Amino acid sequence: MKKYFDLLKEKFLSDRKWQITAAAVVITLLIYMIVRFFGARISMILQMLQRGSREEIAEYLNSKGSIGALVAVFLFSVVQVISIFIPGMAIQLAAGLILGWPKAFICTYLGFVIGNLAVFQTARKLGSRISSLLESNAEVNRLAAKINEGSPAFVTGMSFLVPGVPNGLVPYVAATTSITWFRFMEAVTVTSWIQILSNCIAGHFLIRGQYLFMAVSLMVQVLVIVFCALNRDLVLKWGRKIL
Repeated sequence: MKKYFDLLKEKFLSDRKWQITAAAVVITLLIYMIVRFFGARISMILQMLQRGSREEIAEYLNSKGSIGALVAVFLFSVVQVISIFIPGMAIQLAAGLILGWPKAFICTYLGFVIGNLAVFQTARKLGSRISSLLESNAEVNRLAAKINEGSPAFVTGMSFLVPGVPNGLVPYVAATTSITWFRFMEAVTVTSWIQILSNCIAGHFLIRGQYLFMAVSLMVQVLVIVFCALNRDLVLKWGRKIL
């Protein structure tokens, strides 16, 4: 089975037509789902997410029913990446609060990963047009320079974890650097789950008034970031074994 998977992976990574076609299908499907699900309220939804109010997001999810809330959380996570500056933590905390951490994690993680891969591929296709939009920002230039130095996959992965870096910005910047599509996929899938899982668990404990457990889940996130920063080669080795 692994041999078959490796052959498919090699075929996909070596064939640009497959990559472009897959990206086009995913992006079209995501746009259709967002427009279809939110409809005329999409402007209101974007404003709500931009405000980053956990309570407001949780109230909206409660109004959608069980299945609707799952879809909404997935799409929120996609939109968060596309928009760049919508805070993901508020979405993840609210999702953990309403859905419980297992369902919240699955929906937010899938939405975040798929959104990142779609944005990365689109931004790379746009090429210089994306670069010209990002060039004037000092933070963007600094992040791009770091990704191009040393290990692009590791720096990109750490960018998803380090507080203060808008993680929605990462795929746009990464697309202008030397990192390959596969290494970007490796970075986002192997590292982003840490922060997302921690936030979903924190939201899960928050509604139950278990503030100690919530604090512990956030502290674990900090310890993982420190561990990854101090053990770069080991983390990359684990990531490549998984993929």
